[in-house]
Order: sequence, then C-alpha cells, then structure tokens
Amino acid sequence: MAYKLRKNLANKKNYGGSRKTSAIKYIVIHYTANDGDTDEGNGNYFHNNVVKASAHYFVDSDSVTQSVPDDHVAWSVGGSKYSNCKATGGGKYYGKCTNSNSISIELCDDKKDKKIYPSAATIKNALELARGLMKKYGIPDRNVIRHFDVNGKSCPAYWCGTDAKDRKWKAEFLDRLSSGDGAGKESGSKALRASDLKNMGVADIIKKVGALFTEDQKGSGILASVSLAQFILESDYGRSELAQAANNCFGMKRSLSGNTWPGSAWDGKSVYKKPTKEHVNGKYVTVTAEFRKYPDIAKSIADHSAYLLGAMNGKKKRYAGLEGETSYKKAITIIKNGGYATSPDYIGKICGLIEKYNLTRYDVSSGGISAGSVSSSGNSAGKEPTSDTAGYYKKYTGKSIHINDVFKAVGVPEKFRGGYMKRKPVAVRNGIANYKGTKSQNLKLIKLAKAGKLKKI
Repeated sequence: MAYKLRKNLANKKNYGGSRKTSAIKYIVIHYTANDGDTDEGNGNYFHNNVVKASAHYFVDSDSVTQSVPDDHVAWSVGGSKYSNCKATGGGKYYGKCTNSNSISIELCDDKKDKKIYPSAATIKNALELARGLMKKYGIPDRNVIRHFDVNGKSCPAYWCGTDAKDRKWKAEFLDRLSSGDGAGKESGSKALRASDLKNMGVADIIKKVGALFTEDQKGSGILASVSLAQFILESDYGRSELAQAANNCFGMKRSLSGNTWPGSAWDGKSVYKKPTKEHVNGKYVTVTAEFRKYPDIAKSIADHSAYLLGAMNGKKKRYAGLEGETSYKKAITIIKNGGYATSPDYIGKICGLIEKYNLTRYDVSSGGISAGSVSSSGNSAGKEPTSDTAGYYKKYTGKSIHINDVFKAVGVPEKFRGGYMKRKPVAVRNGIANYKGTKSQNLKLIKLAKAGKLKKI
C-alpha cells in the first residue's frame, strides 16, 4: 500500500445505518470541489460537524481517510436526477446505483493553485483504493462510475459533461483500473487474452474462461451460462480470427446501429479491420468492417453485457427483463426477441451448448444452479430428480400480510429478512429483478408463498 490509511469516522448524524457488505455493487468517484484541501481536513470536518452528507473515503496525494465504515450507508449519491441529463449524458445509472449499494470515494486537491484538479499521486492512491475495494467486494470495473453517472451532477467536474472530459475520465482513471489487482484479472496474474486459449482443448478453455463470466454476472445480472454459451458459439471457443486478433469474442462492431449505452468497456478508439460480407440492396457484398478491439477477454465480456443491458429500441430497452432473469431459456429468448440474432435456431443452439457442457455451474446462484437448468441427461445439473417442492420454501398458511412475517414463517433465512435490500436476492430469484420493496412487489412474493411456489435462494 503506497498511501497511509487512517480512520476518522464522521458524526453519526451524517450517515445512515448498517448494511450487509454483500449489498455493495458500485464504487462512485466524487471530487470535493475545493482548491487546496486534504483527506485529513475533510475527515475532521465531517467528524466535527453535522451536515447530513458523507462519503466513505477521502483521498489526497499521500493518504486516505475513511469517514464512513464500508458496512454502513453514506449519504452521497441521493437526490433527484438532474433535468439536463439528456443533454449531458449523465444519470444513466439513476435508480440502479444508490446510497445503499455503493461506496463513495472523494478526491481532494491538496495543491492550492487557483484551479481544481487532483494530483497524479492522488489519482494513483484513489486507483489503488478502488482496486482493493473491487477485489474485496467482487465489483467489476464497469461498476466504478462517477457521481455524474448516477444523477447527472457535474462531479467530478473535470471528468464529466463533455466528450473531452469523458475521454479524460477513461484515460486518467477508468482504463487504468485493470492495470492493478482489479476485476477481470485471473487469480492475481495477467489478464486472460484469447491468444492464451489458442492451443487448449475445449474443456480446458471453458474451465479457463468460466470464472470471468461468473464475475461478470455478479455485476451485470446476466446469467453466466448464457453469456458463456454465446462466447462459445460466436467466437469458436475464443479461437476465431476476431477473438485472436482483437479479443473481440462477440462480433461487436465499432458502431452498432448508432446505439450507445452506459458502462461500455471499450476505449472508444481501438479497432480491428477485417473483410466481411454484408447484405446490401438484396445481395451480399464484401466490405471492410471495423470491429472493437479489447486488451483482454474480460473487457470484451463486460462491453457485451453493457450492450445487452443498455441498448435501446426507441425509448424502450431492447432486451428489457434480461437483468436478473434466472432461467437461461427465458434469458436467451429475451435476447433473441430483442433482435440480437436472426438465425431461427439460435435459441436452440445456445441452450444446447449450456446443456452439453453443464454451463449452469458457472451461474451465480445457490449451488451454482439456475432456474431452468438441465444437464444433457435431462436432470438438473446432472443430479437425481427431486420432488416438486424441493426448490421452494414452505407454503404459507398464515394471515399476516407483512412480508418479513411471511418470509420468517416459510423458512427464508434471517440474512434475507429485514430491509428491502436484504430481501432482494429472494425477489430476484423469483423474477422481480428491479425489486424496491414496494407494496405490489411484496404482494407478489406473498402470493407465491401462499401457493408454495416461492423459490429458494
């Protein structure tokens, strides 16, 4: 650790209650907007004053102060979405990244020179801090975002609001995350590239890349089994020309029908050119197409998932409902119906690969098994068939309409009871991907419980 880490907790009236660290999904980068301040100074200010705002960490050129414990909620990204987001491009994570599921890092400017900009040492320390948190909580680099990305606030002002500032954000911070022990690395070693797979057998390739798809699902909510099957089909197990030359494992072109989306892992400039056949005016012609080029496989996976989550069809999400879907059959149907592939047997091919190689073992769910998963023998993950009720909580026969009472009565573990963030994994498992604890959502869960159909985590 290059910096000195100190703890100076804020006044308790400046931050929220406790939370499970498993709820942490995002790291949000801020700036203090001061010329000539320090992490120590900010730590003291929030310790000694009641301002009803906070951040977990303050960083300057030689040290870091922790102001709010990781397992507590900082009040740092709340508030309404700015009205100019459509013009600035901000607010793309509004409603997804919240105080409850994020860690906030404030960059100080400890050089008083009539301009506000972090020193190289401050940026380096913030990168090291972020990498450590990413590794500790399993946060992919696509989920390291700016306050600007949450609700459109111009923060950090020097890294948002214009194309030039967006490029600075990527060049000076975001793209440098993967140069350390961040997400997308393999067991602390170098990032995995398609060229590493060239002389490997199929089983070894799947084993090698499987963990990357599991990590991606933790951040994206897209089943690892589905993305991994797409990787196999679309890149020939990472051995296609495009994969080998550009680590592009999903045929992602430089421009996809003018579509843009938040969280892209592509650097915006690296391309690989290759001849391809396009259908133009009723006939096929050969053109030179530009495809995105990535430094490693993890970046290709991340960009592909960001596309599936953010691509639009007019004013609607092209693949709405994909995030959090636990059935691979339903997930690939959403992808196919959204226009991803025109082949009539695309769904069958993907499902066939999932079943042939038992790819559901890489899914993030209890025991590695996701809803709708079967092995080539027809049984769930190759196991012996079980009774119809084995995967469900007990049937609810009580009269209470309070969701936590119902959860307790049917046997939902205590760690999944309490606030809505605790209950969310159960809700997601039961098809409510955007669970916020609303009355209608809770009634849906209670209805399932009364029918004995509330799926177990």
